Amino acid sequence: MKSLAVILTYFGTFVFLYLFFSLFGVIWEDYLTIIRNKEWIFAYSFLLGWWLAIFPANEVYEYYY
Repeated sequence: MKSLAVILTYFGTFVFLYLFFSLFGVIWEDYLTIIRNKEWIFAYSFLLGWWLAIFPANEVYEYYY
């Protein structure tokens, strides 16, 4: 159960931050175009998302363990 909470927190934060940072691109393009852009998905996943989602997941991990 504890591991599930950490995994769900990590995944939820990863997706939420992806959608949140995609909002900044609305200045130039349509929102659906931005969130479907393969280059943006790759850049976010490779550079930002994996380590930004670690911080909330770490807090949940420390709380339960």
